[in-house]
Amino acid sequence: NETDLEVLTLIEEEAVQLFNDERINLRQLAKENKRTHNRNCKKLRIYRVGDLVVINRTQFDSGLKIKKKYLGPYKVTCVKGNNRYEVIRIDEGEGSKVTSSSADYMKAYNIGSSRTEETAGMAECGDEWVYIETHFPDSIEDRGPALGKVCVREEGKGEQSLLGVQKRHVMSKIY
Repeated sequence: NETDLEVLTLIEEEAVQLFNDERINLRQLAKENKRTHNRNCKKLRIYRVGDLVVINRTQFDSGLKIKKKYLGPYKVTCVKGNNRYEVIRIDEGEGSKVTSSSADYMKAYNIGSSRTEETAGMAECGDEWVYIETHFPDSIEDRGPALGKVCVREEGKGEQSLLGVQKRHVMSKIY
């Protein structure tokens, strides 16, 4: 019986030692993972009440290629915990009138980049603005290679298809 107790004690001590070693290893791995994660994470901007922001479009919908990437502009009305903000839309446009959003889906609104009446319905192409038109068939008989063809129309010029090579690089920045 005495040898059985000694063996049992040795087994328990070994189990406790293995448990403690594994705990130390897991804590070291957790510290390393945290350090790597924090190094790779984008630093979130802190917004204040009254700041103008736009919110990244997160819901999937049809026709996203020609829709704005961001909704807004919104005005921050309330700062909540965990980098969350309550915002209200300040002009007519897409998106909810009042919503809350996380800072990782928001960015500061650049007032200089707002659209004006003269650039409405146009896309920025380098330093120029060009008109964007989308053509869809009127009936099933009209369906052909031009289905959904996007064309560029500059003032005083005819249409140019974006399907060909060497045409203007317009689709990269459509608001």
